[in-house]
Amino acid sequence: MSWFSNGLSLKNLFPPREETMWVEGFWCNTPVKLPNKITTPLGSKVTVVTMCVDVEYTMRERKIVVLKVRLALKNKGASGQPRNMSAERVGESFFAYSITPHSILLSLVDQELGREGSNMRRVMYGQWGGKHGWDNTKAKPGPKQ
Repeated sequence: MSWFSNGLSLKNLFPPREETMWVEGFWCNTPVKLPNKITTPLGSKVTVVTMCVDVEYTMRERKIVVLKVRLALKNKGASGQPRNMSAERVGESFFAYSITPHSILLSLVDQELGREGSNMRRVMYGQWGGKHGWDNTKAKPGPKQ
């Protein structure tokens, strides 16, 4: 007797995964104050940086739901070298593999999405709406969702 004759199917064993999209290489406007000083590749000590992130998200009832955030992996600067952090005070941008605690990235994206006129929110709604045929007049973001 096979599974299929018992009423089981692959759909029941592996339910469909929620559709998601990625925004990759997004430079956040919100500066982040790190809990500890970090040393940049040129030796400066900084605590305030801006970050470039990749964000996986979905939409539920036309509201953005952030699923995953990481430092951008593929973003390259003018020199062609990867860059995902910037320390404006010392004029350096550089690449970091990760940041701890991870809650820093989640908080950063939450702040970005909550900003009035958020570009990140506009990009997410535009990307999702474009794929799903939304009328952009209805998908325009207002205050924080």
